[in-house]
Amino acid sequence: MSRYLRSACLALILAVLASGARAADEEFRDRTPEPGAAIGAAFINVVFLPLRLVATVGDAFLGGFTGFMIGGDRRAAWDVWNLAGGDQIITPGMLTGRERFRFDSREVHNP
Repeated sequence: MSRYLRSACLALILAVLASGARAADEEFRDRTPEPGAAIGAAFINVVFLPLRLVATVGDAFLGGFTGFMIGGDRRAAWDVWNLAGGDQIITPGMLTGRERFRFDSREVHNP
């Protein structure tokens, strides 16, 4: 009985993997290639990631310091930490306009 159970589990796993591969293939088939945006995002991230890391670490320190100096007020600390909650990397979709870039967690409302 154990041999049949193993065979059934293996068949189920292979079916799931095959369906996932087909779905991923369909996702890439219907889009136009944008190598310039991909290369541009990679080069921008070479500069952006170190700057973003410094900003995020500095914001974490400042939020903790704010919370400590106000006597453990979590809301005040969260207000400061929320400044660094946006996107951590630049993606090709951001360069082509398909995605929005946010430096902080606040929602931007356009009138």
